[in-house]
Amino acid sequence: MVVILVCGFGRCGSSMVMQMLAAGGMPVVGEHPAYEDMDCNPITLPMIPRLDGKAVKLLNPHLDPIPVGPKYRAVWLDRNLMQQARSTVKFLRGVAGIPVKPRDVKRIARAGEKDRPRALAALRQALHGEPLVLRFEDILADPLEAAQQLAMICHRAMDVQAMARRVLPRSPQCRPDMLIESMLMEARP
Repeated sequence: MVVILVCGFGRCGSSMVMQMLAAGGMPVVGEHPAYEDMDCNPITLPMIPRLDGKAVKLLNPHLDPIPVGPKYRAVWLDRNLMQQARSTVKFLRGVAGIPVKPRDVKRIARAGEKDRPRALAALRQALHGEPLVLRFEDILADPLEAAQQLAMICHRAMDVQAMARRVLPRSPQCRPDMLIESMLMEARP
């Protein structure tokens, strides 16, 4: 039994990586474009049989224990914390309608810096080893290299060219004028 975990904090590129995996032929949990399955957060032991052989998005892996039992392989996604925090604020305001103040960007970035070691420790414990660490910025800069690394961690033949094509060319900077919905529409399979 093997489960591929795609992990990070919100706005790290986890949806993009799930889209890449799906395009490459990896069975994934959840629906395009975000691949968020609230039934899988947190992961519980009874759901493991339905996750076997699939990739599942797991944000904030330090908040709930990852069940012992299956063999996990994991990808941890990093992003420049200030850009990630800006993207989080944009998402909270624009999509969720939550009023967030500009000064909250620094607070969110500091929280990510503080929680990252705990999240990675939780992953290491579940994996009994190290996750593949990919940076959002590096995926945008070289999607083919990222696709090849993802295929290797999945231990299966995958269409890495199709995976790389799922990455929309763009700057890694959080742009106030780039709407999340338009990106999701562009990312349709």
